[in-house]
Amino acid sequence: MSEISNQNMCNMADEIIKVLATCNKNKETWQKEKYAMIRIIQAEHPKFYETYTRVCRILVLEENIDPLLAMMKTFAGVQNGELSLDKANEVITKGLNAKYVDPVLNSDELVKEREKKIKEEKNKKSNNKIQVIE
Repeated sequence: MSEISNQNMCNMADEIIKVLATCNKNKETWQKEKYAMIRIIQAEHPKFYETYTRVCRILVLEENIDPLLAMMKTFAGVQNGELSLDKANEVITKGLNAKYVDPVLNSDELVKEREKKIKEEKNKKSNNKIQVIE
């Protein structure tokens, strides 16, 4: 694994800005034909696309790139010695879970389903106790 450095992060940030400029230059394609936009990025920024395909796809396909920007900021903290890599991983995981996992797990439907299963389990245990006593 290559070492993360301030220069690498600055280069990545510069490339992200260039990719976003390409998206802005092709705004209609970006808004209406996402996969055509990805092909444009691949053609105009081949080395960055090859190295950071997922980042390019996030920039084009996702409506909100805040998680990507937060990850970059966190890794900058690692580079500057403000955070350990373990702490950075924890921060990123917590942020992603809060955005993508927790809302699903705490949705009304899943909460009701969990409560129903807990109630059913309690009823089964109660019924088993009654049968043992008889």
